[in-house]
Amino acid sequence: MAMATMGHFNTLKSFERLKKAGVPESQARELVEIMQESINDNTTHLATKADLQLMATKMATKADLEPIKTDIAVLKAGLAFMQRLFFGSTLIILLAIAGLYLHP
Repeated sequence: MAMATMGHFNTLKSFERLKKAGVPESQARELVEIMQESINDNTTHLATKADLQLMATKMATKADLEPIKTDIAVLKAGLAFMQRLFFGSTLIILLAIAGLYLHP
């Protein structure tokens, strides 16, 4: 994923503003460094416009899913048929076994 660029953070201007507001120089320097690190950490994981366009081209559409839906429907119908066939076969076997016991 490419790095997204954000507006420039002017560290010198921020440092000067903090000093002008009465923040001691060492604290102002530390605060500006913390803000710069935070901005860098947060902007390195943003998606760019190109990243979003790439993802959009890889996403499936409804039309892409139609063949899969059809395949699933066919499989469900086949499964239902197999269940009926299994139930019928089991019933025939049970009746045959019952017939052997009832009419020896």
